[in-house]
Amino acid sequence: MSAPVIVVIDERLDEPHLQHLQSSLHAFFNSLLPTIRIRIVTYGCTVLVYDFSESGLASADMLPGSQSPSQESLKTMIFGTGLYLAPLHASLHVAHNVFSSLRPFRGDQPEVARDRCLGTAVEVSLALIQGPLAEMSRGTVKRSGGNNQIMICAGGPNTFAPGSVPYSLSHPNYAYLEKKAMKWMDHLGREALRDDTVVDIFCAGTCPVQIPILQPLAKASGLGEESHSEGHETFKNDSSVSVQMLSVEDIQSFAVTMELKRDIKESHAFFQFAACYMDFYQANISRVIMIRLPTTADLAAYLNSVEGDIAAVLIGKRAVLQAKNSSDAVDIRLAIDERIKDITAKFGTLLPKVKLQPFPKELSLFPEYLFHLRRGPLLGGIIGHEDERIVLRNILLQASFDLSLRMLAPRVLMHRGGGTFEELPAYDLAMQSDAAVVLDHGTDVFIWLGADLAVQKGKNAAALSACRTLAKELTEQRFPAPCILSFKVNFSSLEPYFFLLLANSFLKGTIPLNTKEGLRAGIRVRNKKNGSRSK
Repeated sequence: MSAPVIVVIDERLDEPHLQHLQSSLHAFFNSLLPTIRIRIVTYGCTVLVYDFSESGLASADMLPGSQSPSQESLKTMIFGTGLYLAPLHASLHVAHNVFSSLRPFRGDQPEVARDRCLGTAVEVSLALIQGPLAEMSRGTVKRSGGNNQIMICAGGPNTFAPGSVPYSLSHPNYAYLEKKAMKWMDHLGREALRDDTVVDIFCAGTCPVQIPILQPLAKASGLGEESHSEGHETFKNDSSVSVQMLSVEDIQSFAVTMELKRDIKESHAFFQFAACYMDFYQANISRVIMIRLPTTADLAAYLNSVEGDIAAVLIGKRAVLQAKNSSDAVDIRLAIDERIKDITAKFGTLLPKVKLQPFPKELSLFPEYLFHLRRGPLLGGIIGHEDERIVLRNILLQASFDLSLRMLAPRVLMHRGGGTFEELPAYDLAMQSDAAVVLDHGTDVFIWLGADLAVQKGKNAAALSACRTLAKELTEQRFPAPCILSFKVNFSSLEPYFFLLLANSFLKGTIPLNTKEGLRAGIRVRNKKNGSRSK
């Protein structure tokens, strides 16, 4: 029997956002296997659990959202006559009726201030997963590896009942209430893990949902984000400091960085890793991997052995792990600048007759990767709200090497006609007025059409179609699915695109690399050549 999928929906959305969510939910349920069992829960100031026994209409049982559900109310629901869990093939029509029956919020409160009892809704969902045997199963040891799933579609912060916080960050008691709410969400996440349930959180609309508070819920139930800072050698034989991933997906990975306590005198260094996991059939599997790396005392050989893109990804993951908030991100950016200076001082060669010490040529791409890291959405200020930056950081921490590299430094592909593309350096010179360009930034893909190309309807349509096809091919295996945006020159959405590219002026060394004015100057130069006026 397949494990249930519970969709928990915020019913405090404005009409445009609700319509978009409804469309996504309809399409999502149509794509599921017919044998999957589903349950639908909505929340606002109350919790509604929908009943699938009525095939012609959307009916639900209501629970108060102001407090945790009582055992009596849960027993009444679990042992009642309602059908709250059903296979998709028997309830798809009812599910579509439920989604269509959702109505937008009608009050005059701003999105961020509306009552949302998300914590209570999760409690109810977990109780329904446990079912009538919940009390009997207390204290028993269960094998991990189950695949129950709760999918939360949140449109704003949890402001009502357990685990809630005030909507205003200026609330005098906000810090205490935030800490209390995070502790409660961590408790719910651990309850979900005990019941073999993974909690996924999706953000609907544009209202901040206070990711730092919801993060413990997803993290405790399966999202992996750990920092093992071990300053001793027991890491290699002490299972208490092993790296644990509560759930594993095909596109996930984790990174391990090490620091030498002293020089290695031997000709080789040996690394051994043991992986223990359960396969699809719940069998325990152990794999041991041993790697032998040569050592060298020659500086040039050492520099040539460093793969700049891999080193940049490792540094990026470590930096992002330490950037818990915007204040930390500022400190990390400064630390990156200092590390660049240290590498230059250690490995650079002082030029004769000038007071310049260039970066070692063996690591020529390394500074560019780190520039994108500190200026881009992971540590910089391109994206407007901290919630969005936290989401991107979490994606990077779990992402595979290829996706991590794209999130760190964008890839630019120019359309050359006939569906063929040429990869170019990520400089703004790629944005020619007669060109179509695809910029792949991992979690977002931008399609840009030059001004001259945009007015040629035939070429414009063909180029746009080829770019969209390429974008879909590049992002087919990525999760979450990247946002694909297309625009023309002079559109207001163009500005984030420019921030992802290096201005050509940097190549000439005429503008400081670490200033916002430098980027602006690069934008103005490019727009002037295109005959357009910059913002």
